[in-house]
Amino acid sequence: MTLLAGDLTTPQRVVNWLPNPPNVSAPILAQLITSMTSLIYGKLSRARTYSQTFTRTFDGVGNMQLVLPDYPVTSVSSVQNGAALVQQSVLPVPGTTQPAGTCEGYGWRLIPWAGDLPGQNAVLEFNHGYFYMGAQNIKVTYTAGYLISGEAWTVPAASPFTVTVLQPQGIWCRDNGVTYANGTALTPVASSPAVGQYVVGPDSTPGLYTFSSADAGAAVLISYSFIPSPLEEATIQMVAERLSYRTRIGELSKSLGGQETVRFLRGGTGRPYTSTSLPPEVMDLIHDYVNVVPPNIGAPV
Repeated sequence: MTLLAGDLTTPQRVVNWLPNPPNVSAPILAQLITSMTSLIYGKLSRARTYSQTFTRTFDGVGNMQLVLPDYPVTSVSSVQNGAALVQQSVLPVPGTTQPAGTCEGYGWRLIPWAGDLPGQNAVLEFNHGYFYMGAQNIKVTYTAGYLISGEAWTVPAASPFTVTVLQPQGIWCRDNGVTYANGTALTPVASSPAVGQYVVGPDSTPGLYTFSSADAGAAVLISYSFIPSPLEEATIQMVAERLSYRTRIGELSKSLGGQETVRFLRGGTGRPYTSTSLPPEVMDLIHDYVNVVPPNIGAPV
């Protein structure tokens, strides 16, 4: 697969990490990255972490709060309580008139992700109301995932007309749109961008954006999803471990001429009172990203 499809790293970055890269075929390396990505996501108990839209259904239990299972939440599109759409809560502004069709303070409210890692589950609150009891009667549509929104750039005045986004907290993994500074959207294309278009680089150059010469000097805002660095590091370490295991399949230990004994670590105990098939240093990397929220049953917070 690829970063776009959900992999947590790339073959190039694995090879860069290894002190003595083995002579292994590209298909095997790609297979290991995808399988180790799936293994780690299984431990995380969460969906792919790039920014995407979720629609979740809950049982109403008569409370005023719902914990959304996917995180970090960056926006909410709609909240439905039974057959009724719940509006967003509007804070009153002193000296102004309440907007038409709204009730002061009534509706849903949520504090969106502040950009910290690993992030946390968001609590959706029903202000001046409640999620009444019922089976699968609450539906929430929202956007969640690790997202850099509106990173400001200026297209270079001379060739090459490219920028590489900052990726301050982890590797770029997918494009979430580019606009001019005035909010007008640019269009992604596969190659040869014209004015108002751009090309996203391949996995070998994550975060590279190429623009048209006609947009030279233009101010743009780039939004993109990223993979938190600890999750990528955990994936790289597991790929390295599996590459090493290819040369010692089934071996737990061996003696070298009766003078030296080598034992192999294939997993063990990570944090106190937990047992895992992953090496402890890998569990330490992913531990803070594990989702511990129960299924969507709408239980009280």
